Amino acid sequence: KQWYQRRVRGLFTSLLLCALISHRFSLVMLQEVVSEHVDRIKSCFGKSYDITLGDRSNSYFNAILVTRKVGNLNVLNKFVKKFPNTIMGRHAVQVDCTLFGSQFSFFTSHLESMKYHSAERCNQLNKMLSYMAREQLLQNITLFGGDMNLRDSEVKRLQNLHSYVDVWEEMGRDPETRYTWDTVTNTNTGASYKSRLRFDRMYLRKSCPGKCEPVSLTLTGKTKLQSCDMYPSDHWGLLARFRVQK
Repeated sequence: KQWYQRRVRGLFTSLLLCALISHRFSLVMLQEVVSEHVDRIKSCFGKSYDITLGDRSNSYFNAILVTRKVGNLNVLNKFVKKFPNTIMGRHAVQVDCTLFGSQFSFFTSHLESMKYHSAERCNQLNKMLSYMAREQLLQNITLFGGDMNLRDSEVKRLQNLHSYVDVWEEMGRDPETRYTWDTVTNTNTGASYKSRLRFDRMYLRKSCPGKCEPVSLTLTGKTKLQSCDMYPSDHWGLLARFRVQK
């Protein structure tokens, strides 16, 4: 079983590498990265991407990759911040940079899982919003994306989100791209229950209107790997495109 799990993880990493090569993403936000594949990612993409890893003391962690190939990247700051009350090793990763002639702050996180950890998850999201609202970042184009494990009922209780554009909502609330956690279609977990939730989200701060606008949002990772009959992840990924005004 352990050999099979390592093999599947290797296949998933290979798929990620192929996707990076074929799509040439400007920005990649990852959650649940495992240490055994970091060297491979660095060796393949260390020249093409600036790579920021999260808290590696945990069994899995977050990462942000920003392109070096286009846009004249200049990284200004990097931060990894562990949430003080997490019991799951959850943390935030932040990269401040200039790219395509504009100044950006990119954030990713994997918020506390499971329905009964709602209070801690909301506390963590409020922490993220406070990081994003720091005065020195107010002129930056600020984007937060990740596995937030959020329920819609929780979002309604968070007042600070009114300062942010929910990219899925901005793109017209397409039901085909709503659910990133979908045990009806995605069989990776082997779950016997049916659950469809919008765990993975992107939030763009409204403070710089016109500088950066989302133009499309699709789900990715919906093709099974033939060699193991599994999807690349138990979540669908978000693939967004943005128009940046120079």
